[in-house]
Amino acid sequence: MFFLGFIVAVIFVLLILYSPEKMKTSTSPTVIFDGERTIVKYSGLNPSSYTEFVNNLQLMKTTHEPEYLYKALDNLEDLSLYTQNSDLHVVEDIKGIIVSLGKDGETYIMKYALDKGHSFLPVYLNTL
Repeated sequence: MFFLGFIVAVIFVLLILYSPEKMKTSTSPTVIFDGERTIVKYSGLNPSSYTEFVNNLQLMKTTHEPEYLYKALDNLEDLSLYTQNSDLHVVEDIKGIIVSLGKDGETYIMKYALDKGHSFLPVYLNTL
């Protein structure tokens, strides 16, 4: 019985080691930039915060550095501060986009880090 369990464990480990392409899933930048397309309707609240958001998101895409993702999310947080008192639905919408974009962005960075053998400590994915 022990021997059979050992054989199954060895086969499982070999499958994981020798088929990394099958284990990878893709989080394309397209998924992340859907958040950019969603937030464009609020760009008029504060154009400079929106521009910084877009720039930081582009930097995150090219460098895979989480600091740019978190700066972009901070820019969205700043953008939500320019709403009127009666626009609470806008604030809630932006907060939802922040959480969604945070999870998608961290998934993108984590997959890149795993492929390259780097470490990455997510913030938004830890709340799942």
